[in-house]
Amino acid sequence: MLKSLESMKTDIFIDDDVMENIDYKTSIDKDTYNQVKIVRNVPDGDSKKLVTTAILKDDENIEKWGRLQYLMMPDDKVTNAVDRAKRIISLKNRKTREIRLKNVIGDVRVRGGTLLYLKKNLGDIVVDNYVMVESVTHTIKHGYHSMDLDVYYQGDPAKYEVAKDEDAKAVEQIKAAEQKSKHGGGNAVTGVNPNQVDYGFKANEGMASQYGEVGCVDVAVKTGSYYNKDLKELADRGVADVDTLESSLKAKGYKVESFNGYANKGDLLVYGNNDHVIIADGAGGGFGNSSSRGYAMRYGDVNYAWGNGEAPTKVIRMG
Repeated sequence: MLKSLESMKTDIFIDDDVMENIDYKTSIDKDTYNQVKIVRNVPDGDSKKLVTTAILKDDENIEKWGRLQYLMMPDDKVTNAVDRAKRIISLKNRKTREIRLKNVIGDVRVRGGTLLYLKKNLGDIVVDNYVMVESVTHTIKHGYHSMDLDVYYQGDPAKYEVAKDEDAKAVEQIKAAEQKSKHGGGNAVTGVNPNQVDYGFKANEGMASQYGEVGCVDVAVKTGSYYNKDLKELADRGVADVDTLESSLKAKGYKVESFNGYANKGDLLVYGNNDHVIIADGAGGGFGNSSSRGYAMRYGDVNYAWGNGEAPTKVIRMG
């Protein structure tokens, strides 16, 4: 049933007197971002280059938590990307909170979507407002009715500033280039743009993958999304293992070959029995996740990007 939020409000008031206990977890690791960056493929002569067209950020939270960036690479047809970015940072520039109220005095009106009033000092914040019930377990035993409630508290709107906004200008450039191409004034660009590969390396250097020491695929597809739409698709899907990465690219027509000592810039280098992957820099080195250091970095020699003196076994040609 679809109902308005206002119609779900109740007169139920919860404080320490009507509940036995509370489980409360807060985190900035799950879905928290204090900077949103918009990047587009913008025409640059006869080719294209990746350009940062907008940045929205909260310097105060960046100073407290470090930079937690949400990267947007909108489709060329999306003209309201900055509005979307504002909604994202408004919702996500805050800690995630898991609040579970245990053994609350029961009320049969309470179900998912119910709004009830909670007054509770949680330590880092004091909740004195309506919260929404995400889920509820009612227990009626020996004449006593109790509830365990998972509730959602949004808190005050997040603060941020628009540090850069040149997105509308970039959209106009893209539209102009499309019109020029329709009238025979442009040629399609194929292969890997080396400048975009460099941009991806620079943007993700020092990135700590959510998968830690096994985050090589996560780093590769997110970095590769700067220069290849199929890698971006895999990044959006959350692909995190080499087997799925390889099979998905093969299905799209990319060649997988035994490594012969040479790789073009932007090619993917696979180690062992699909145990590790990095991106080749075209000069004998590469870029990828360091299992020992826990972040993305550049390697001067691909033979030392996984094991000492251990060369890649395969190369996935991206050009």
